Amino acid sequence: MTTIYVFCYGSNLLLSRIKARCPSVHLMGVGYINGHALKFHMQSTDGSGKADAYQTDHTEDVVWGTLIGISKADKIILDGHEELGSAYNEKQVTVWLREGLQTTAWVYVASKNRIKAHLKPYCWYHRYVLKGAKENNLPTEYLKAIEAVGCDVDRDEQRREKNLI
Repeated sequence: MTTIYVFCYGSNLLLSRIKARCPSVHLMGVGYINGHALKFHMQSTDGSGKADAYQTDHTEDVVWGTLIGISKADKIILDGHEELGSAYNEKQVTVWLREGLQTTAWVYVASKNRIKAHLKPYCWYHRYVLKGAKENNLPTEYLKAIEAVGCDVDRDEQRREKNLI
């Protein structure tokens, strides 16, 4: 089996969520990418803001996340969940792992036409990201930055109930 490496930083940080989407997933480690900042400005089809590893080109800006390995078949499934080519594009990045190692992986980044600075995530989505960040023991200051992000209550009761965690 060919393993494809993906850097996860949004709701896919939550292991139960990524396992449900990609049964072949293997957690390879926790790490970060330089020159990017975590933003919640990708306009989703539901109108809310979803996470983006926004390229800043400032080396001091980092996005923390997990490096996963998945099968080619699961990558195709994940591309569908991420609306590859519409909501997100993908690119290769260098991931620096906590152990001091580095590797190359794919990362999903918001399509330019879907970036809307005024957006906020729905509170249920924000909880996915925060819970995943805590589950993976991301740095305390990074957790505080995620906690500080404002969120909106999803007025769609069915969607809100479906995403309770």
